[in-house]
Amino acid sequence: MDELEQEAFLKSRFETLLDEFEEADALELYDINAEAEEYYKDFLEAGFDADLVAMLLSRDDVVRHYDELTEYGATIDIEDLV
Repeated sequence: MDELEQEAFLKSRFETLLDEFEEADALELYDINAEAEEYYKDFLEAGFDADLVAMLLSRDDVVRHYDELTEYGATIDIEDLV
């Protein structure tokens, strides 16, 4: 996959996850969290909004990747996570 194809793929997956997130039940949310965790670093490196990336992740994943998320500009209140 070349760079343009990769960028288009990531944009498509990110937008789909955001759309699905809005109407997700608990089971669907688990799947969204899992896929977001798989691609979170790619999303950040592609320049997607770090706060939205963090929103798609589970609480545990946000805690695990806190440093990276905040380096890319996510505003996360650690007190809300514990």
